[in-house]
Amino acid sequence: MADENLIGKAEDPKVAAVRGEHTGPGGAGVVGISTSGRGVYGKSEGSKGVVGESEGFHGVFGHSVNNVGVAAESDNAEAMNAFSHSPKHAAIIAVNDKGGPGVHGHSGPNVGVVGESNTGRGVHGVSNTNFGVSGISKQSTGVLGRAEGTGSGVIGESLSGIGVHGKGGILAGKFEGNVEVTGTINGQIINDLVQQINKLKARSPRSIRIIYRNVQGRVKRTFNWEGLTESSAVVITAAEWKAGVDPFDSPPGRPHLGNANVYVTNVGPHDPEGDFGGVEFYLHVDVDRPLHVLVTITNLGPIEKQIVSD
Repeated sequence: MADENLIGKAEDPKVAAVRGEHTGPGGAGVVGISTSGRGVYGKSEGSKGVVGESEGFHGVFGHSVNNVGVAAESDNAEAMNAFSHSPKHAAIIAVNDKGGPGVHGHSGPNVGVVGESNTGRGVHGVSNTNFGVSGISKQSTGVLGRAEGTGSGVIGESLSGIGVHGKGGILAGKFEGNVEVTGTINGQIINDLVQQINKLKARSPRSIRIIYRNVQGRVKRTFNWEGLTESSAVVITAAEWKAGVDPFDSPPGRPHLGNANVYVTNVGPHDPEGDFGGVEFYLHVDVDRPLHVLVTITNLGPIEKQIVSD
């Protein structure tokens, strides 16, 4: 009996051609053993070649001491399809408990691993003590992020550390297009540049014009202006103002030479006394009638040094 082959045939789709059943605990219903060939071989022309089902354990289990536990191969479709109908479980879980990769994807000319989702993340990586996702390329980009809609190509976020860290042999970062920064930019070069820009802004001359109406004789005037301090170098000029008749005057009116002596003396800038600093001066109009006077105040920026001399 041990040397005889067993052949079973059935035409009823509800009846198995060969059936093996074991009713005891822990036994096998069917055992297939081969010295150098297939232990169990299943073939179907229109349906599944082999089906394994279990209510409380693995539907199909493969084990090998020195080779692949389960191998899948297809000529014209996916080598393996996995479906899970549970929202709490993954379709495939790969675990390596000896320090090797959990999943290894390899392709000659195409993508090694593809992750796709309708509404969730296409690929999600989590690690307790190392990189969540790592990308390495020997001749191209290590990690590429691209958004085909209005979303961001790459987002870097950290709850307590650095959101994005860039380090390169040539450049740590390169941007093609406009850059918007809502926080502060740190770094010695950036800080030095900001200081230089602030110094240039502080030293850039700024001018403003004021029209004083009905001035006669020697009168004191004070004008407060943002940026003025007692260390500011201030120049003030004055001239008679005459309303313009030229419609293209901007602003209307212009300094007018006139016959009266109009000038400024005793210019004294001061520190803020409230909101802004300012400058005090005497405005002179040497004429026997009041005139409208146009005064131009120019802040040349802070002085470089103050000395005392006899």
